[in-house]
Amino acid sequence: VAEHQPLATLFLSNSQLDVELLPADAEPDASFVGAAGGGHDDQTQHQDQHQPTWQTYSAHRFLAILAAMSGYSSRVVHGLVAVLSTVGAVIAAGQPANCSPGMVYDVTVAGLRHYADAEVAGMTRAIVTRLVDGDTIWVRIPCPPPGPSAEEKVRLMGLDTPEVGQPGAADATEFVRRSIGADPVYLAFDFRRRDRFDRLLAYVYLADGTLLNARLIECRLAQPFRGDVNHFSNHFERLAAEPPPADCPPTVPAPPGTVVIVAIVNKGSAEHILLRNDSHEPVEVSRWRLRDDDDTDLVIPNIDPLPPRETLALCSGRDGCVGDPRPRVTLTMENIWGNRGDIGFLYDASGTEVSSFCYGNAC
Repeated sequence: VAEHQPLATLFLSNSQLDVELLPADAEPDASFVGAAGGGHDDQTQHQDQHQPTWQTYSAHRFLAILAAMSGYSSRVVHGLVAVLSTVGAVIAAGQPANCSPGMVYDVTVAGLRHYADAEVAGMTRAIVTRLVDGDTIWVRIPCPPPGPSAEEKVRLMGLDTPEVGQPGAADATEFVRRSIGADPVYLAFDFRRRDRFDRLLAYVYLADGTLLNARLIECRLAQPFRGDVNHFSNHFERLAAEPPPADCPPTVPAPPGTVVIVAIVNKGSAEHILLRNDSHEPVEVSRWRLRDDDDTDLVIPNIDPLPPRETLALCSGRDGCVGDPRPRVTLTMENIWGNRGDIGFLYDASGTEVSSFCYGNAC
C-alpha cells in the first residue's frame, strides 16, 4: 500500500474525500487483489475499463489489499472506509468549494536567514476579526492548512506587548489596528505551533511583506519574548537594541529622568540587561543599583550620563554581554539572570525603584 502515495492525499485532504470513491454497489476488481507489486500497466488497463481517477484507483486497490490481508470481506472494508468518508465530508463542509489548502509555511524549514526573505505568497491567508491587545488577535482562516482551524486566537511569535491597562498597551493595540487596516494578513510558523494556552503562534506578515512582529519591536511598542527561543530571536534582540526608525509613530514623551529596563538577555555564560533613557535629557545613572529576584545587588560604576533615547548594556557572566551591544559596562563575571526566568529591578541613587522587568516563568 505504501508505494501508492496518492492514498495519503486521498485520506488527509478534505477536498479529496468524495462519495464517488465509494459507490454503494462497488466491489473492487478481483485482479487488484495481491497486485501491490504491479506496475503502471495494471493501472492503465483498469483506467481504460472503468475510467476512474487516480484517487479512485488507489482507493479500490487499497480496499482490495486490506480485505485480502485482514480476512474480512471487501464489503465490510467498504463500510469502514465509507464512515471515514462521511466524517471527512462533514469536516470539509465548512470550507469554500474552491478551497485548496496549501502547506504550512514554516520559517525554519524554509531556512530563512532573515525575516524579510519570507515569501508571503506561500503563507496562510487570514482575516483579522478582533484585536485582544498588541500581541494577540483573533483571525478567520478561509482555507486552513493542516493544523490550524478556521477560527483561531493567534499570539504573535517572539514578542511581548504591555497587558491591557498597562502603560503602552493602547499604543501597541492601535499600532496593530492601523497597520492591518481592512487587509488580510499572512501567517508563517515556527517549530512551536501553540503556546500553553493553545493559542496559535505565528509570525504575522502584511501584504507588502512587512513583518508586524518586527515592527512592534523596532518601534518600541513591544519587547522580545525571552521565555523561549524562536527562529528570529537574534534579529528581534538587535531591533530592540537599535534606535527606532524614523517612520515609527511618535510616542508620548516620558518625564525627564526616566530610565527603563527594556531587555534581559541570557544565553549561557553570556548575559546582559539593557537600559534605555526614554527622556529628552541626559540622565546620570552612576551609583544606581540593580537587583534580581534572589536579591543579588549590583552597583553601576561611575560612567558618563546616558544620552536621551540611548541604550546602555550592563554585562555579567563569564563571557560578558550577548553579542556586541554598545555602550556597555561590565558589572560582574558571575551569572546573575536565571535561565528559565527572572525579574530585574532598577533603583536610582536615592534608592527609589524606577523600573522593573520580568521574563520567562518569573512573569
